[in-house]
Amino acid sequence: MAEAIVSAVIDQLVSVIGKELEQEVRLVVGVRKEVKKLETKLTLIKAVLEDAEKKEIHENAVKIWLEDLKDVMYDADDVLDEWNTRILISRIEGFTADGSHVANKMCSYLLSPCACFKHGGARYDIARRIKDIRERLAELTFLRTLDLSSDEYGGPPHLEVLPSEVSRLLHLRYLDLSGKQRMTELPETMRSLVNLQTLKLNRCPKFRKLPEEIGELSNLRHLEVEDTPHLIYYPRGCIERLSQLRTLSKFVVSDGSRKGSVIGELGNLNFLKGRLSITGLRHVKTGNEAEQAELQKKINISYLVLNFGDSKYGTDIEHVSSEEEIRRMEGVLENLEPHKESLERLEIRNYVGSTLPLTWMMSNITYLSLSYCPNLKVEPHYLFPPRLETLELYWDVGVLSKSLMSLTHNNNNLKTLQIWFCPHSSLPQGLNQLTSLQQLSFRSCEFLFKPEELKPLTMLRKLYISGLSERSRELDWSILTHIPNIQINFEINFNVAEN
Repeated sequence: MAEAIVSAVIDQLVSVIGKELEQEVRLVVGVRKEVKKLETKLTLIKAVLEDAEKKEIHENAVKIWLEDLKDVMYDADDVLDEWNTRILISRIEGFTADGSHVANKMCSYLLSPCACFKHGGARYDIARRIKDIRERLAELTFLRTLDLSSDEYGGPPHLEVLPSEVSRLLHLRYLDLSGKQRMTELPETMRSLVNLQTLKLNRCPKFRKLPEEIGELSNLRHLEVEDTPHLIYYPRGCIERLSQLRTLSKFVVSDGSRKGSVIGELGNLNFLKGRLSITGLRHVKTGNEAEQAELQKKINISYLVLNFGDSKYGTDIEHVSSEEEIRRMEGVLENLEPHKESLERLEIRNYVGSTLPLTWMMSNITYLSLSYCPNLKVEPHYLFPPRLETLELYWDVGVLSKSLMSLTHNNNNLKTLQIWFCPHSSLPQGLNQLTSLQQLSFRSCEFLFKPEELKPLTMLRKLYISGLSERSRELDWSILTHIPNIQINFEINFNVAEN
């Protein structure tokens, strides 16, 4: 419908211009100039809309945009009807009763300042109205921001394919497609959005790959792909071309079965800042190859996630057992040294090495998360980052699942400890010596221990426990009177401070 309206308006424009030239009459000074600009704009819009209504469009933002275009087209049609009528009247009045032509007289008359108001007493300026229509169209077709996202709590998540007309919004700067539950990929026509600066694809659980030509978006500054568990393929050579990137929430190292991205493509992205997650590090072949990422040069990275597996959570590297492969991963981690002064938060996931990189972890790190590092052999004298305030341990983390003695030497700043899915039934040795702790959480851990074991933690202000054994649930946790907030299994909530 919208495309048909545009076609009709363009046809009428051509007809009106033709009649004007034929009669050698200009009804309003400046009209022709504005009309030519409008004709060019309408031709572009027709290209944008030519297939828009062949699809069943569910997205409210796109439907509203199409409706706005229709409204402007109807207004343009009205103005052209008015202009066409004036030309017809001029043709009638331009001949005398005997048929003699008086075009010169009419032309002189109609060019006068008040001529455009003579017929019908209408007091409007056609040139101004056409210019207004052109400016309204510019607002729609020179769109800078398009938000098609669905929020986390609802919204329309059903968009499967990006409407092709979006790729023709050449001036687009910001595109948000977050929360699309069914979207699996973007069309290759995305490469036409050469002015795009921000692309958001967060919370798209089925999204699998980026376009092969995404590297052509040379102005892209922010690429957000948080919570896209199936995004395990980046086209090789594309990310490294996006040299202006400031935000890259996830980078995927290919497994080598396809021509996917390699770790060295990060080497040129020195403007990155904030959080960077690198997944698939087990596919990096050598420590020297890891060094090509040049993380040391990325002085604005404050949060680094190093995942040797291919998934965000879980234990997908259990098959790794050879000593050679374990040493290789240790070399990779050692050579992924970041800019130490900037790094504040570090996560290491699915790592089968036995050592942690002491050379660069003794820095400004205040938050450390270790997830499934089953071979860790942290010696009792090992020194953790001296400014460490929060430590999170997930699944089997080797010796740390059994003993936290190495944390008791130089970690007076440790305030928060979370332990998830611990494979052992007893509390880690040395936990009750972490006297600076203020928050302690055991989640889905089958620990067997007595409340008295936590009494030495005199600074503790919050204790959160879920998944306790049946035996532990029957114990009297209210004896921990020094802890203001105790939550157990989401069902029991003690607030001793208020009693």
